[in-house]
Amino acid sequence: MAKLRWWNNEHPPTLQIAVALSYLTALEFVLQGGSGISLGSPVAVLIGVVLVAGAVLGAVQITNNRTWGYQLCTSTSVVIVGLEVLLSVWYLAFSFPGLLAIMFGLAVVYALVCPASRHFVASTFH
Repeated sequence: MAKLRWWNNEHPPTLQIAVALSYLTALEFVLQGGSGISLGSPVAVLIGVVLVAGAVLGAVQITNNRTWGYQLCTSTSVVIVGLEVLLSVWYLAFSFPGLLAIMFGLAVVYALVCPASRHFVASTFH
């Protein structure tokens, strides 16, 4: 069985940044209590757990050169950013931490979908 890696120095800088930011996004999401979705609803808590697990699992699989991990991390990052924007608009809570979380999430999405990352994934991942 191949050894599971959490970090890969052989990836281009954009993918390394995307992996690091995905780990940090999951940590930030947990520390903020799901960015406001922890309203006491079991469904909201489940959504938060699924998003955190998707971000971390996707980042780990990117590190291990798996295409499905790249797709999972990208889609999870887009959902997290969308949720952050939706909650900010819904609660009219455009606070500095909320806007910072949105910008942070957009940085993750950009690092994942920039041409250098997509080219490396298409040519190297399996």
